[in-house]
Amino acid sequence: MDFKLLYKRLVLLVSKPSKFWSQVKEEDISSSEVRRSFLTPILVLIAVASFTGTYLYSYNSLSIIYPLLKGLEYFLIFFITIEIVVLLLSEISGYLLKSKLNDEIYKIVVYSLGPFMLIMIITRLFSSLLFLNGLGIYGLYVLWSGIDILIGGDYNFRIRLTALTSTSIIVFYLGIRWIISTLIEGLYLTIFG
Repeated sequence: MDFKLLYKRLVLLVSKPSKFWSQVKEEDISSSEVRRSFLTPILVLIAVASFTGTYLYSYNSLSIIYPLLKGLEYFLIFFITIEIVVLLLSEISGYLLKSKLNDEIYKIVVYSLGPFMLIMIITRLFSSLLFLNGLGIYGLYVLWSGIDILIGGDYNFRIRLTALTSTSIIVFYLGIRWIISTLIEGLYLTIFG
């Protein structure tokens, strides 16, 4: 994991999304490379922040297993959400555009969640800063810029794709979060409770 490259990508993504997307368009990297070099390190950081925040601030004499499960929970929530949304949008784009754009859709979904995942690192570490999650809405602008530069199309198409992508991300994130949180809490209470 190259954290220096990850840091540079995140700074460019947050500060200059249009320039970031132009750079992504010029690069010829696959979705598996994006998963390896960008998504996995951020998910590991979220998991470590979740473990650390749970351990330090809400440990309350629970087993060390509980903070570990909380770290795993957030890793799985984001990973499963991204994979399902990409699968759904790739199929829909096949019908709308008459061609599948798997790599482009993957990049758009992962990178547009970048600001929210960055904020999640902070809020999982310091739960008192939970209100900062609202800043993740900046990802909509990142999403709009990415669709405009990577896929293009007329204005109405971009609006529909932005609405579909953002709605899919929100609905699947909340649903998967509820399912995985329930499963992990139930698992912990069944085995260690």
